[in-house]
This record gives sequence, C-alpha cells and structure tokens, in this order.
Amino acid sequence: MARVTVLVVLMMQALAEQSCQEESQEESSTLMQLNHREMTGDELNELNEGLPWWVKKKIIDSRRQSHPPAPPPPPAPPRYPCSTSEPQSPRNVSKDFVGLLPPKVQPVGLYDEFPNLIHVNTHFHLGGEHQNVDEGGYSLNYTDAGLAGNIVPNDIRPGYFCAPVSQEPEMGDNWTLADYNWTSCKNVKMGYTYEFHWVHSTAGPIDGVLSGGLGGVFNRSINPTAFVRGQICRIVNWPEQEYKMFNTTWREPVRDSVVYIGSTTGTSYDNYKCSPAEVTWHVDRECCILSAQNMDRMCADLLEYGRNMEGDVQPAPSRLLVAPFISALAEQSCQEESQEESSTLMQLNHREMTGDELNELNEGLPWWVKKKIIDSRRQSHPPAPPPPPAPPRYPCSTSEPQSPRNVSKDFVGLLPPKVQPVGLYDEFPNLIHVNTHFHLGGEHQNVDEGGYSLNYTEPEMGDNWTLADYNWTSCKNVKMGYTYEFHWVHSTAGPIDGVLSGGLGGVFNRSINPTAFVRGQICRIVNWPEQEYKMFNTTWREPVRDSVVYIGSTTGTSYDNYKCSPAEVTWHVDRECCILSAQNMDRMCADLLEYGRNMEGDVQPAPSRLLVAPFISDTNASFIANYTSTWLNCIVLRHVETAVTAALNDAILLLARCIASASGSAAQQALAEQSCQEESQEESSTLMQLNHREMTGDELNELNEGLPWWVKKKIIDSRRQSHPPAPPPPPAPPRYPCSIAEPQSPRNVSKDFVGLLPPKVQPVGLYDEFPSLIHVNTHFHLGGEHQNVDEGGYSLNYTEPEMGDNWTLADYNWTSCKNVKMGYTYEFHWVHSTAGPIDGVLSGGLGGVFNRSINPTAFVRGQICRIVNWPEQEYKMFNTTWREPVRDSVVYIGSTTGTSYDNYKCSPAEVTWHVDRECCILSAQNMDRMCADLLEYGRNMEGDVQPAPSRLLVAPFISDTNASFIANYTST
Repeated sequence: MARVTVLVVLMMQALAEQSCQEESQEESSTLMQLNHREMTGDELNELNEGLPWWVKKKIIDSRRQSHPPAPPPPPAPPRYPCSTSEPQSPRNVSKDFVGLLPPKVQPVGLYDEFPNLIHVNTHFHLGGEHQNVDEGGYSLNYTDAGLAGNIVPNDIRPGYFCAPVSQEPEMGDNWTLADYNWTSCKNVKMGYTYEFHWVHSTAGPIDGVLSGGLGGVFNRSINPTAFVRGQICRIVNWPEQEYKMFNTTWREPVRDSVVYIGSTTGTSYDNYKCSPAEVTWHVDRECCILSAQNMDRMCADLLEYGRNMEGDVQPAPSRLLVAPFISALAEQSCQEESQEESSTLMQLNHREMTGDELNELNEGLPWWVKKKIIDSRRQSHPPAPPPPPAPPRYPCSTSEPQSPRNVSKDFVGLLPPKVQPVGLYDEFPNLIHVNTHFHLGGEHQNVDEGGYSLNYTEPEMGDNWTLADYNWTSCKNVKMGYTYEFHWVHSTAGPIDGVLSGGLGGVFNRSINPTAFVRGQICRIVNWPEQEYKMFNTTWREPVRDSVVYIGSTTGTSYDNYKCSPAEVTWHVDRECCILSAQNMDRMCADLLEYGRNMEGDVQPAPSRLLVAPFISDTNASFIANYTSTWLNCIVLRHVETAVTAALNDAILLLARCIASASGSAAQQALAEQSCQEESQEESSTLMQLNHREMTGDELNELNEGLPWWVKKKIIDSRRQSHPPAPPPPPAPPRYPCSIAEPQSPRNVSKDFVGLLPPKVQPVGLYDEFPSLIHVNTHFHLGGEHQNVDEGGYSLNYTEPEMGDNWTLADYNWTSCKNVKMGYTYEFHWVHSTAGPIDGVLSGGLGGVFNRSINPTAFVRGQICRIVNWPEQEYKMFNTTWREPVRDSVVYIGSTTGTSYDNYKCSPAEVTWHVDRECCILSAQNMDRMCADLLEYGRNMEGDVQPAPSRLLVAPFISDTNASFIANYTST
C-alpha cells in the first residue's frame, strides 16, 4: 500500500521512467486538454460544467490559433425547375402522407451508422418547416396555436406550431410560460415553436469547428454526402432542465422519427424552383419541450465556439411545405392503389423510370398518346442547362483515388477510398445515363493476356472481319484498326427526360453532390458489317467475361499525378479488349447526334489522361467474372490482396533474360501508351511489372533468395534507374496542442488501463491483413516507450534479469550497434507505410513514411526485448520483423513518438500500432547482426543503430479508447 501511495504522489516523474500510471492526471490539465478533442455530447457537457470562464477562454484562443477561419462559403447553388428536381424538403412527415417521387439515392443511415459525418452547422427556423398532423405533432398556424400579438419577427415566413397550451398536458411544477430575459438568442419568444437543424457532411472542416450558413458542407469536396437532424420544439421557462449540449445534438430519447431523402430548405426555394442538393433527413415527429435557458445557452455556445454564427442565433424563415409530387416516398415503397389518370401522368413525367419501364410504356401506347407524353415531358422538362464551370484541380497528395488506373491482376493500388462502390449498374437502377464518349487508346491499362498495354500494332485479321477502309459518316477523326476506350457515364442527378448531353454537365444536372458511375470498355475497331449493333450508344458489348470495379475519379488531361480530380466515381471496367465494328461505332455516333443534346464533341476521340500512380489508385478493386446485365450469374468478387506467388515464381525463371531485354525507354513507352494486347507480354514487360508493382516482404524475400548475386545486382540497378533514391525527409511535422490531437503513442498497454479518446480512424488491421504496406524503417529506443504493468510486462527501472540455462549476461563485443549494453531493455519499431519508396529499401528516420504522399497510412510493430548473451539464438531476420510467436499483443490507434512530443505538444500523425505485451529475450548477437543488416542494406541508417530516446508515456485523455488485445498471434 505504501508503494502505491508513493507512485501516486510521484506520478509525473514516474511517467518519464516508464513506471506505472494508475491515477488520473492533474484536474486542470486534464479538463483543458479534454475540451479540444472530439467528445460525445455527454463528455462535453461534463467538461463545460466543470470549467471556469478563464479556462474556457484559453481553450477558445488555442483553438483559433491552431485552426484558422474556414474559407468563405461558395456562391449560392442555382435553383432548378421542380419538374426536374430530386425530392425536396421540408415534407409532410405525417403517417398517412404519401410522397410521389422515388429518390435516386438511398439514405446514408442514421447518424450513428455513418460515424464519418462531421457536424458543420446548427441553426433554427421560425416554426416547424416540416408538418405532422398526427397527435403530438406540429401542424398549426400562429394564431391557432394560441399565441397572442404580432409574430416575432414579423418580416419572415413562419412554419407550423405545436398545440396550444390549453390542448397540452397541464403545466406542472417544473416549467411555465413566464417571461425570460434572452441574452444570446435574438428575435425569439417564449411559447413559440422552432425547428432546429443539426447539419452534417462528409466534407466538413477537419478542425470540426461549426461555421455560419451551409458553406461548411462543401468545405473539402464538391459532392459530399449531407445529413440533417431536425427537431421541432416548443420553448418554455424551465430552469432545471438538463442542457445535454443542445448545440451539438438533439434531445433524446426520440420515440417516433422519420428518415427520408430531401434537400436543403430556405425560402429561396418553393414548389416551382427547387434545391439541387441531395440530403438525408432524420426528423423527430414529436413536438419536444425545450427550456428557454437551454436554447439561450445553445446560442451562447454557437457564438463562443463557432465561426461567424451571428446569423444562426436568430430564427431563419421556413420554406413552404413541398408538394407531394416532389416529396420522397419515405419508405421507398410502392403505391398499391391506382392514381387518378392525371396523377399517374404527373408521376410518369416527374419520376425516373428504368430502361425496361420506358420500353414497356412506349411499346404499349398508340402514337397519339406517346406524342402527348413527349409533349408533356418537354414542357415540364426543358433542355438541360449548360454544364457548370470545370471543377478545381486538387493536389494529388490530398486527393481521393483517381482514374484511370492499372487494372492488371497483379497491380496493387495504395490508396484506400473513403467511400464504397455503389454496386454494379444493375444493383443501382436509379442511375441515369447522361453521356457516352470515347478516348484515343485505352485510358486504363491491363498488361495481362487479352488486355491493352501496347503501342499501336496491326491486329491479325479474322474470318469475319478485316481492316479494309471504311467510309465514316458520323464519327470524326477515327481510324480503322485503332483502339478506343468508351465511357458510359451515369448519375443520380441526370436530366429527368433521360436525354444524353455533351460533356459531363449532365452528371450535375439536378444536384451538386450526385452519385456517379462509369462503365468503361476498350475496343479495337475493325471492318465487320455483320456484327450486331445492340445499342452501343447506351451500353457496352456483352457478355463481359473479366471486369473490375473500383473507386476512382473523372479523367481528362487537365489532371495528372500532381493535380487531381475532386470527383468520386464508381468505375466498372472490362479487362478484355473487345472487337467493335466500324459500322457499329459509326451508328453509335449517329445515334448520339440524333438523340442527344450538343453531342458534337463526343463523336470524336478525347485525349487520354496519364495512367495514375499507385499512391492515388484505389486499393480495394474487385474483380468480376462472367458479368451480364440482366442478372448476375457466376459473379466472383475477390479483393486484390497481393500478387500471385505462382506468377512471381514464373517471373523469376525469366528474370535473367528479362534484364537483358528491358530498357528504361521501352518501359516508359509501354506505361504511357494504352493499346490492345492479345499476345503475352515481352520479357521486358515482365521486368517492368516486377519493378513497378508493389511486392510484399515475403515476395521480395523469395525473389532475393532464389537469385544469384549478379542477377540480384542487375535487379537493384534496374530498380534504382526507375526508382531513384528516396528524397531527403520532409521537415519535422508541426507539434499540435494535445488538446486538439488524435490519440497518441506510446500508451499504457496494461489490461486494466482505459484510454479516453475515441479515434476518428480504424486500425488498418494486422500487417498480414494489409499487404500493401511497405517496410520503410527499423529503429529502437532506450527502454520500453510503452508500459505494461501486468505480469511478464515492462514497467520497472533497470534491474538485472535472472540468468537462464541458455544465456548469460557475459560481456559482448559490439561491432555494429552503438551505445548499447548487455542486460538493458530496448523497444524495437518496424515502421511501415503505404507511401514508402517503391524499391523497398529502408532509410534512416521516418522520411520514408512520407516518400510518395503527405497523408499515407502508417503501421508500426513494436516489441520490447531484454538483451542477453546467447550465441545459439536463431536470427530470423530481426531487421525486418519481430520475434514470434507473439502470445499476447495489443492493436490501437496512436501516433509517432519521440521526445519532441509530450502531453502538451502532440504528434499530428495517425498510426496503427501492434505491440507485443510480453518482454522478449533477444541475444546481443542477433541485435548486432540486425544493426549490420540495417547499415548494409539501408540508406543513411547510421542514426538507427543506436538507441533513440523514449517519449513520455501519454496521459489517458490522449490514449485510444478502443485498444484490442490479441492472443497467440503468428504472421500468416
């Protein structure tokens, strides 16, 4: 007991020596720093209650210094005709109300099911914008609600009000309608009803600070996913009501609510001019009771902690309730009763229909009915507006995955996307076809048999087709025997009339954040009059026997590997080179010109964007076999995990010949050109693939083990020509205040320790589950940076270990490691990154982590070992991986370490850690050999063969709360 008391009193000093930490941090420091990290509403509430004003002020000043104000909001989006719009808000949320317009997108789920949403704004409207005529709802006007006098304010449109006092439960001892002296909210009044909106977006500002208006929704993307919670409350005087951080979330429990697809609101929209934004709404159907005290405190918090929130602490006007024809089918269900004929026609005109439905409709109607429908459509759906200005070009270092990518089986992209593919076209029938166009050569590349990766070569002529000249009538600047990549572009916001339009403006026809999908097929053009047409202007040729689905972007030569597209697109690309007749291609062009709008630019080839580099290629591509559109037979999804070992072994047998035939210029040409390939690759291409694709550690090891030294030397020389040495490490990253940091390292990894900070990212998985990681550095620290007070762990000052049968503490003559000593404990780190140098050569320090990206995924294995003299201990490549089996380990989200960081200044990097919780025994002989290997095979490793200092153990308030313990781990 005395020992525990001493440890508590000397806690801060004991942290520096890696001793136990069982008590919480000093109260003032903990509170101040907790306030700056992401917390739940309950945590923030507890924090605000416990802080004096001067601490709050320092917190706010610290936030404003580290997070500059958000940029000004973008210009107001255009108002689209409601006849061509997607479902709008606010809608009637009564149980018996039925909307008539099926949305093109699905709700993202409740807020809890989509944790990556960022809260960007809170505001409120005068009266309920939504309406609920059911019991307990909100459907009355101002006077019917029993409110006297002129409405305040009297210059904006009010919405719906809750039932008057005489119709609700009697007022109890807890609340009244007595006047209240408002200090922060403006133009509000006791007894009124207001609708509160909590606006969220996937593209909100990283710092999480709320900002006035809706500009924060589009802070980092032009097509974010948006989500709004809505709650309608009557204001009463109730001093005792608990606050519960009403500025950040609604009052719970919510017993009766509705989720639907809608839009932004505001009185600039009505039932004729509609909003272009697609929004998931989650609205409470009951009228809640909110105290004036809590509403005023909400306004105070918005002003104190937000940016430019002055306009959001007073009521906004309420938009007119939207009509049924632009209201979403709340449950995406069908109407069982037949509509009146006029209503039926209205729905046919205003909703999207699949190709089959339109075909059935046209087939079954006489010409005069068909003509009336077409005339009705044209009146209500004018031609698509001109395309919006070209979107900005973002630095590729901060972009999402790009297109076109290499779609070869062995290619491994390195950038995990933030979104999931929408599914195949058949699985997402609400997509609207908006454009068809083609590029000169394949933008994508496939080096596999039957793919497309060569410069132009004459194909062999078959029995049915030739390369005889053809007289083109509709397509421009095309040529027989050439290869073109065809794109069928789809969007949830395409024009309602389904007419194709030139360029990509149709993607954004009715929304500023649509879901986009592109089918791509690469075809060689031949003269084949007998080939069946199959509406090539609307879809690709089938069956498609080998294809790939991945997340990418728009293409075009305005983008490259430095300036990237901001759009997120699901791609489905045929991996085989198809044969297309010139007759069918020319008919496709004729159809585009006849049935589309402004398609002149799309009947000639567009230029091809440079193939995107691995670091901006989606890492989660899925391959599909035997795809047909009508139904999915024989679909096999298999995520790209690593290159096939058998293919690697075959490549090794050819390697010596490959080296002689491969030249740098030929490899570059093969990468740059995207023509069709039916024959196997030349040996030079084999070497190119080995050099340019990522290989796992096991593959590299097999490769090196199986080759003589002179072949190995040629491989290394070839690699160094195509992959120059890593650039010098970037400047040291800034030190962020720990009050706003993500979880840090090193943390206490004891079983009973509880971290307090939930991370924003998930661990990437164990090293075996994330094969695209590249090993970039190995180094070690004096003593364990982490701490484990459990049995078999590491938490003490230096003590002499007991000697065993096999090993001793006899002196050892160190030859490669510097400043190390027998019997000491060191923590070894194996650092991995998705942006490591392609050649896989280790480099000193952590510069290799950021070799090809400023926001890579990083992973570190950590193992704490005591050094002994044990000549017989097996080596097992300790320079590249830890000693196994690891019987007890932990995975968590942390950061980089180093003594430049502490519990006040924190690291900005997010790192997945996998740490062995047992103290291992390592021979001095193996440690010295590890240092020798680092010096021999690495770059500038002199600083890594001597111990680095250990960072102070991080406090609980910046420790990951979601650590996972693993028993009996062995690398697969």
